[in-house]
This record gives sequence, C-alpha cells and structure tokens, in this order.
Amino acid sequence: MHLENLVDLKALNAKLPGREKSGRKSKTKGAWHKQGPSPAKKAKKSSKSSSQLSKLAKQAKEIKQLKMKLKTQQRKKTRK
Repeated sequence: MHLENLVDLKALNAKLPGREKSGRKSKTKGAWHKQGPSPAKKAKKSSKSSSQLSKLAKQAKEIKQLKMKLKTQQRKKTRK
C-alpha cells in the first residue's frame, strides 16, 4: 500500500457520516456514568479549577519576565 492511498482512505472515512470519532460507541450508558466522582477522586483533585491554575501560571510567567528585566536594567546601570 502506498502512503498516498492511506491518506486518501483516511480523508474519505472522515467525510462519511458517523465516522467522526473512532472507537466503541454504546447506545446506553451504564449506571456509573450517572454517579459523581468517588470521594477518593474528589480528594485527589485540587481545590482550584484548571482555569484558575492557568491564570496563576500566566501570572508566574509575567513575574519571572519582570524580574529578568529588572536584573538586566540593574546590570546596565552598574556598567555605566
């Protein structure tokens, strides 16, 4: 089989209806889907949501950048 043929087949399969997601699809979900996460899983998860964590990460990055800028400015001042 040539790679070109494989790519074409993949493209064709993607265009067919019902082929968007691969894997097993069940018509009815089991009872475990309706239950919430177990207390063990709840305890493992941090109290802060992922959006808050990403915000904190951005702030930390900004702080690091500002510190680096300060250091470079101080170095320039001492050289003069």
